[in-house]
Amino acid sequence: VGLVDGRLTMVPPRCLANLTNQYARGSLLRRAFFGLCLYAIAHEVKVALASNTTAIVIGYWTDQAAFILNRRHLRPIELPKVGSSVYEFPKDLLAPDMVYYINYPYDANFVKFSTHSPIWKPKKIQIYHRFQGVNVMEIDASPGTEHAVETILINS
Repeated sequence: VGLVDGRLTMVPPRCLANLTNQYARGSLLRRAFFGLCLYAIAHEVKVALASNTTAIVIGYWTDQAAFILNRRHLRPIELPKVGSSVYEFPKDLLAPDMVYYINYPYDANFVKFSTHSPIWKPKKIQIYHRFQGVNVMEIDASPGTEHAVETILINS
């Protein structure tokens, strides 16, 4: 995977990627599909770890949970309180050793078009800080990508 020798996996995993568009956005079946993807990824990670290979996952449970919570609760004040069970990592899912939330700032030279409200990102960061049962480290990427990579490597 570049600086780290390992296996990169993302949601949905390759074995299920061709099914992504089979389910309507926002439907219960689509949410169930992405839930199933997490267990397929957990299996892929277990296979990698069994052969002493580092596993790097993009979009695992914390990303899925943060996305759902961010959409359900429009204002930060509406988020479930710290300590709520919604922030607990599922006991039946393989927990990562570490979660890195890479906080990229908006580039002043690049106008980002987004359908998200201005409070989307701060609310997402707030959600990440509330997760329980998993180590989450926020990486400030404003000094640049190299700094973010160095921070991750130092803390791995």
